[in-house]
Amino acid sequence: MGINVGRLGVDKTRKPTILGLVVLLAFGTLVNVRNVDAIATGDGSLESPYQITTCEELQEVSNDLAAFYELASSIDCSSTTMSPIGTSATPFTGSFDGMGNTISNATVTAATNDVGIFGSTDGATITNLHIIDSSITGQASVGGIVGYAGNSTLSYLSSTSTTISGSGSAVGGVVGGLGGSTIERSFADGNDVIGLSSYVGGLVGWAVGPSTVSNSYTTGTVSGPSEVGGVIGQLGVGPSIATNNYANVSFLDAGSDVIGAVAMGGSENGNFMVSAPYLSNNTQPPLNTWDFDSIWYVRNGNYPGLRPNVTLSMLCNAPSSTDTTLSASCTSFPENLQTTLTWEIQYKPASKSTWISRPGQTADTFVDTVTGLLQGTDYTVRFRHTSILGVSEWGTIDITTTGASDLDGDNVSNIDEDYAPNSGDANNDGIKDYMQAEVSSILNTSTNRYVTVQTSCADNFNVAVGMEASGAQADANFDYNSGLVSFVGRSCGVGATVQVNIRFYGATDTAPMLRKYRNGAYSAVLATFTSSIVGGQTSWLASYQIVDGGVLDDDGIADGNVVDPVGLALSLVGAPNTGIRPL
Repeated sequence: MGINVGRLGVDKTRKPTILGLVVLLAFGTLVNVRNVDAIATGDGSLESPYQITTCEELQEVSNDLAAFYELASSIDCSSTTMSPIGTSATPFTGSFDGMGNTISNATVTAATNDVGIFGSTDGATITNLHIIDSSITGQASVGGIVGYAGNSTLSYLSSTSTTISGSGSAVGGVVGGLGGSTIERSFADGNDVIGLSSYVGGLVGWAVGPSTVSNSYTTGTVSGPSEVGGVIGQLGVGPSIATNNYANVSFLDAGSDVIGAVAMGGSENGNFMVSAPYLSNNTQPPLNTWDFDSIWYVRNGNYPGLRPNVTLSMLCNAPSSTDTTLSASCTSFPENLQTTLTWEIQYKPASKSTWISRPGQTADTFVDTVTGLLQGTDYTVRFRHTSILGVSEWGTIDITTTGASDLDGDNVSNIDEDYAPNSGDANNDGIKDYMQAEVSSILNTSTNRYVTVQTSCADNFNVAVGMEASGAQADANFDYNSGLVSFVGRSCGVGATVQVNIRFYGATDTAPMLRKYRNGAYSAVLATFTSSIVGGQTSWLASYQIVDGGVLDDDGIADGNVVDPVGLALSLVGAPNTGIRPL
């Protein structure tokens, strides 16, 4: 598949993922959007969620806070004035699936509480959503994605390279205030989280129960005057539980631990601040109790990563080719997995079934150039990568080399002649058949045997091989197990005597004859026969001569071209056998 820079795998669309990039989730309630023209597709139901494709459409979610939504593509909100979706008085109660897509360059500024992409939620589900390079500013309960999450389910959320700031309490990189809600398998990466009051956390500012924060991590900077934590500013009453989280942050003000403060009813275990023993490790306590089979994985030279929630895939550059080479390069997706990737690379002519393996490569990206290919030929390259995360689906690239697909002009393609016996040198003269105009090797698809025609003419043309006619046109006393061959020898010389050598591969007849079909009848051709093994295959070589315009020249004209359909015949009558059809 000749492709431009894009996404591959099995398909060409970018799939949802997490790992420093994107995220996944489920759904909540229904209702119809009041402004039906604002969001073009979907009806807001579970079966047909509204499809969000622009920042303007994203803002229309506020018109129906109980519907089902999907972010159908990544969107750039740099030119949109944004307001939080949902307030404490009218919270978002529906379902929003980011589909692994990204909201970038969003600016949400409000002189109120409950500020984020979503201001306030109640009983909502938000998943699989990523924001990057954005700015979120408010008073209390300020979060990168949700200001205040009440009784909601949040998963596979992430914020990256974003500034989140609040003048009041409860400021977090992803969620400001978490009340009776859960957030899991989410992360904040490279953010600046700034709180001017209490309860400031890299992921969640303040959590009150029953709430759970689990299997998540943070990087970046966190600052605030009190109750400051790398993941959570304060675990409050309820109970609130924090398990299996870690922080790799710099505290610019107060704060020194994963959890800033644990109030009565709060409970935390299996959490840690990063240090050298946790690098590339899954055995150092508490990591030895974490789930490294389905949730986490070990990253080379780094702290644990969250497993993607989709099949691994690839991002590939447009391939290139010359007459005899093709080049391809792909990067794993999700990118920057920081784990050992081993690429398996194979290629084949598109018309053939057997794959040829290339040397494997171990890197985030593979770059490969295949040489020694045939001109003007369709090839398919396929590749996949394996790692601790599993095995990706095969990605494929179809590409055609430049140049002539029939280099010698004998009406048999380079690839078909190159697959002839003896590695494409079926006449056994040390030169590839596809490079010689007077040598043509062709496969009889009825017998799956090759026939090679060589003449003393300048070139061959319209070489074909087929089976004996049936019915009244059959040669009643002879079989043609290797088929009948026809060809035109061109520029042989007017009236010239043309030497013809035809090699029938796979023929095992012990006493072969050469017979010719002309004007509805078969007749014997005087020829010499040599049996040999070429390239590991048995063959009979029939050698004979044709005079241009003579009895064996089908057109009967001395014009410098000879036309000759002949075949290797096996007699069906008893001895003696002269090779001449009995009357």
